[in-house]
Amino acid sequence: MPEDARSKTLEGVLNQLLAADLDGDGAVSLGEIFSAFGTRSFGPVLLILGLIQALPTGGIPLMPDVIGLLTILLFAQMLIKPNRPWLPARLMRMSIPQPLLDRSIHRVRPWIRKADRLFRKQLGFLYNNRPALAVLSVAGVATGVMIIILGFVPFAAAIPALSLICFGIGLTAEDGVPILMGYAILGACIGLGIYWFGLL
Repeated sequence: MPEDARSKTLEGVLNQLLAADLDGDGAVSLGEIFSAFGTRSFGPVLLILGLIQALPTGGIPLMPDVIGLLTILLFAQMLIKPNRPWLPARLMRMSIPQPLLDRSIHRVRPWIRKADRLFRKQLGFLYNNRPALAVLSVAGVATGVMIIILGFVPFAAAIPALSLICFGIGLTAEDGVPILMGYAILGACIGLGIYWFGLL
């Protein structure tokens, strides 16, 4: 299967992530991940960032701050250059140990295979026009902010990361259903955050 076709399947994205350790040092940097996906589309990059935060890799110190900041930067760029994301080199040097990444991918692979069979091209009005991208960009920036805020509570940032995963799946699989799911998760997360901080 051609590389571009593989990158359109969610499991293909995982396989490319496993091969992202370009220098063979036993760790995968965010820069290597970005090199594998970043020049083609936002979808795979957002999906990978969400998975990194939602899985045990999200427990790495400062990871929620980095993932949240990258999420904000990517969605802020979406309206300017929809197919050419860019991220600062300094953040790209942060790395994830390959064994931890492998275990995390092994854990999520069965669910990703099911998602590949489930999602189809539908509800295109939610992602393939400028107004839809504007709404998605605002939601994505809010997701990044929530990841940073909840990052102070161990693994709590995994909740908004689920929204990021849905956005990444929707853009990769070109399906509006997971994007709607991402909106719902983000709305619930913001509501819980308002309720939580309202009690303080």
